[in-house]
Amino acid sequence: MILKGDENLFSENVFNDLNNCNIQDPLSYNTWNGTGVTSLGSFFTGGNYWGSPDGEGFSDLCDAGLDGYCTIPYIIRPGNIDYHPLSEKEKVRSLNMNTDLNQNGYEDLQDVVVYMNKLTSGDTSTLYDFSGDGRINLNDVVALFNIIIKNKNESSEDGEGQKS
Repeated sequence: MILKGDENLFSENVFNDLNNCNIQDPLSYNTWNGTGVTSLGSFFTGGNYWGSPDGEGFSDLCDAGLDGYCTIPYIIRPGNIDYHPLSEKEKVRSLNMNTDLNQNGYEDLQDVVVYMNKLTSGDTSTLYDFSGDGRINLNDVVALFNIIIKNKNESSEDGEGQKS
C-alpha cells in the first residue's frame, strides 16, 4: 500500500506483502486501529494483519495474547503505530467463524438460542469463542448477538439477513 495523506483510519485489514505500507508523506499521522464493536463482536477493534508471503511478517510471528492480538504494537514509523495488530490466531479465527449455528441460511436470533443450548449442554468448542477472549462464556452470547445485528444492518439488498 502506498499511502499519501493524513488522518486516515485503517482497521481490520490483511496486508500480506514484502512492503506492506509505504508512507509517502514524512509528516503523515494515521490511525491504525479503532474502538467500538468489531465485525467479530470484540469491544475494541484490532488493527491490521501485517504478514508476508514467506510467513515471516510481524503478525505471522508475534506472540498472541488470549484475545488473538499481538502483545506488542507494530510501529510502521513514528506517528503511525498499530497498537492492536492482529495475530495469525485472530486471522484464522475470523476466517473460520460461523454465526449461522442452526445452518438455516440466515443469521438471526435463533442462532443465539442454539448457542445458548450448546453453552448449557457443556459444548465449549473454541469455534464458539465469538468474543475472542479465549473463554467460552456469556460474553460470547453478547458478541454473537452483536455480530448478527451488525451483519443484519450491513446485509445486502435482500434485506432478510441472509448471508451474502
